[in-house]
Amino acid sequence: MKKVLFVFFIITSITFGSQIYNDISDEHWAYRAIENLHRNGILPKDGINFNGEKTINKYDLVYYLSKTLNKIEETKASQSDLLILEHLVYEFSNELNKVGFNTELYIKKIKANEDNIIILQKRVKSNELEIEKLKLEIEKLK
Repeated sequence: MKKVLFVFFIITSITFGSQIYNDISDEHWAYRAIENLHRNGILPKDGINFNGEKTINKYDLVYYLSKTLNKIEETKASQSDLLILEHLVYEFSNELNKVGFNTELYIKKIKANEDNIIILQKRVKSNELEIEKLKLEIEKLK
């Protein structure tokens, strides 16, 4: 009996574990952003439904945006993280401007970070090529 319950639990976990909330499918346009915010500890799961149509107050908006920005400051943001943040800032720019948030300045910071990521990716690729050349030269010397 214990084995049957264990197998049932595993199958149920796999089946239902892939979807964070009951009321939003993984085909929804915002699902990946919600999943990312949840996975990074910014958006807590406080129920079985997301309630995406429910309005939030400015306090909540500022709180979650602040958590997002703090997360970016404390960890290296990937290009996809910056893209998600950029979309959020654009979408809520009117609300953010009302509470004194400078949307244009933050968009400029995001763009600068994106440029820095591209530069760093080019440097990494260049370094990888240089390492490969050195490996080949070492092999020739052997």
